[in-house]
Amino acid sequence: MLTIRQRDAVAALYPSQLVDASSPQFAKAQESFWNALQRENAPACFFQPTNAKEVSKALVEVIRANAPFAIKGGGHSSNIEGSSIHNGFQFDLCKLNHVRIAEDRQTVDVGPGQRWGAFYEELEKEGLIAVGGRDAGVGVPGFIFGGQFFLMSRSLVASTLLTRSICRWSVLLFQRSWLGYRQPCLCRYGTG
Repeated sequence: MLTIRQRDAVAALYPSQLVDASSPQFAKAQESFWNALQRENAPACFFQPTNAKEVSKALVEVIRANAPFAIKGGGHSSNIEGSSIHNGFQFDLCKLNHVRIAEDRQTVDVGPGQRWGAFYEELEKEGLIAVGGRDAGVGVPGFIFGGQFFLMSRSLVASTLLTRSICRWSVLLFQRSWLGYRQPCLCRYGTG
């Protein structure tokens, strides 16, 4: 269970991004999980960062406070507490939902709070398409890093990634490029 001291470690840094159970935004955040199993786990609070640096700094504070936490992109993990946590600190990446198409129109930068339906709508405006999920409500990060297969091509969607950004608990934010590599991304843990 999350203690007030643990919650306040992040609240001191980003009070406007913290959504407590007493907030009218809490129910909306709770309903945003795609999977009903994930919706059943009510966290003590949601943290909705607006950039990667906020994720990294908050993660440091949560780990220092030894607080139980989970991270949610779209919340479709079929594993109990795969992207949710009961009475813990819930990272909700919903505000990190950007879609930036490169000038050469060959690549796209997708935020970890993006869902496939909205992502495809943005691509369609530009006459583009991408390998990905079939359900509009499923989150992009969990589908990719959960190792899901694209129905038609039978290849891992993760193998189409060129780069990914990772936040570590040590406050290091780094980017790894796959340009020149033909191996798919191998991830230790899936997300949802």
